[in-house]
Amino acid sequence: MWRKERRKKRKPRATWEGGELGHNEKPEDDDEDDARGEAAADLLAASTETLSPKQMTPAESQRASVTSIHSTRAASESLDGDDKDSMTMFNVVFVLDPPLLEYSMRLREIYDNIIKKFSKALKWEQARTDYVWREARHISHIKEKAKEKGMSVNNLYSDLVHQSSLARAIYTVYTSISASKIASVTLSPDVSISLQIPPLTSTPFLAGPTDKAYPGLWLTTADSVTPVDDPTADENTAPHQVLAKHFALLLLDNEATILKDVEASGGALAPALAHYIRCSKPTKSFAQIAVTSGIPLSTIQMLASHLVYWRRARAIPPLHQRDTYVVSPNCDLSKLEVATAAYQAAFPTLPSLPKMLSAMSGTPRPYGSFIPSKDHKVTYFAILAWLLRGGWVTQLRAFARVKVSPEIKMAVEAAIRREEVDKYLSKSVVKSDADDIDDDDDDDDDANSSSSSSLDSQDSGEETPMPGRHKPGKKLDLSYSLLDRTTSLRTSSLLLFPHRASPLESRWLDEIMSRFPERDGPGTGRDGINCDGPDADLDLVELHPSLKKYWPRFIKYFNGYDALEKIPVRENLKRKLVWQLLTRLGLVTGQQSSVELDPREQVLVSVRHW
Repeated sequence: MWRKERRKKRKPRATWEGGELGHNEKPEDDDEDDARGEAAADLLAASTETLSPKQMTPAESQRASVTSIHSTRAASESLDGDDKDSMTMFNVVFVLDPPLLEYSMRLREIYDNIIKKFSKALKWEQARTDYVWREARHISHIKEKAKEKGMSVNNLYSDLVHQSSLARAIYTVYTSISASKIASVTLSPDVSISLQIPPLTSTPFLAGPTDKAYPGLWLTTADSVTPVDDPTADENTAPHQVLAKHFALLLLDNEATILKDVEASGGALAPALAHYIRCSKPTKSFAQIAVTSGIPLSTIQMLASHLVYWRRARAIPPLHQRDTYVVSPNCDLSKLEVATAAYQAAFPTLPSLPKMLSAMSGTPRPYGSFIPSKDHKVTYFAILAWLLRGGWVTQLRAFARVKVSPEIKMAVEAAIRREEVDKYLSKSVVKSDADDIDDDDDDDDDANSSSSSSLDSQDSGEETPMPGRHKPGKKLDLSYSLLDRTTSLRTSSLLLFPHRASPLESRWLDEIMSRFPERDGPGTGRDGINCDGPDADLDLVELHPSLKKYWPRFIKYFNGYDALEKIPVRENLKRKLVWQLLTRLGLVTGQQSSVELDPREQVLVSVRHW
């Protein structure tokens, strides 16, 4: 219904030369084009009259308002009596003034989140009930009456917002989006939409001297969304994303308050949302909640995304007592006094907010060391959730890369040279055997030597050298390095992407793994799961497994971008086992460890940040 009508096809021009001069065109076509041009010019002039300071009659004012909604083609067609009150197109205009360096980003942001959705709703209502046309005439009628009464502009705008749902919708969109709020727009009893530009919930970078700062914003590199594998999706479209199943939901308000708002709003999702909010915990991931509550994982991801969109929750890595949390460098200390009072009201019998921040500002250590006893565990996790919600603390995570020492490089270089020598020698043996066979044939066929020598020279390949074929008497040149010219054998190197290693880097990784000592013993079963008793038996687990067993599973995380805290969750291993294995590989956490270290296993260079 909203596509332009196809224009009538003109008669094809003749093949004779006069056709290029226009002799084959009908006079009616020229007249029709002239009429359309004159109508468009008249209507353009009428629309520009609204910009001039001169007074207009009520009829002229109404005509100018109508033409601001009509398109040029629709207005030219409205000259007919039958189509006088019809509309085939309307425009919703957003005037933006973004910073110059953010121009494209802000334009795309408001187009995808606001303009497309708002225009779609208006098109739907216009096609269904002629909504936009009726509201446009109503607005013009109100403006006409205000002009007759000499009403001020402020009073006119107030009347428009109160009397016209379209004017009220535009007013709501402007005021709410300008203030970074959610715009709830009601066009009719059947059509209500909510529009917003998703706010910035976290940042991976600290603001520099010339950057715009966002104090109090959650500082983290954790990415809570993951693409969905959809074989039917178009390759050119962006992949659909959902919340990662290993993340948890952190409510940004009191649970009772959110439940009250959900139940008051009603709707089809209200019962499911209320049930999920009661089951959700910031210490349990979406996958764990799906197992314990019986709610399908896809439903949980949908409900959690709904709460995140409505700014009632945030997706975070699940809280754990073995994780390390520190005071965020991006926390807003100007709000400390207000936050202290709110913290005191929430946790009146526990250490104050300044004391908690002071304790977490010292040497980083697992959060479990701050908990006095098991009875305080739930309360202290509530404190941690409160601190994360306000951006006061952030998780300190570990990242690592594989270090290739000069010793490893020299060993791989020597192995490659030996392979080249063996290959050369094997080819030489084959070549000598072939020469012996040729000599025997030459003795038997000495009479035909003159005729066969020319044929042998053509088929031997010696007259026309080919790549990879050794000539007789050729010497093996080992004076050059088989490594990349830019690679130094005397310095260590870091592998940026070990899961996409080059052939040479793969040889380095294989050499590293081959040097791991064989260590195995009782107490651990398959996948590192303890088989002999409680978790206390894991204190000796570092003496049992060989790193060769876990190296292929861990290697993809040593890229400097994936936090090592992901390994226990994604590989379904015990957290204590993983950290003991990483400590043996060279992970430095700043804490003294009783794990026995072997220099042959120390191959990681680690850093810690958010």
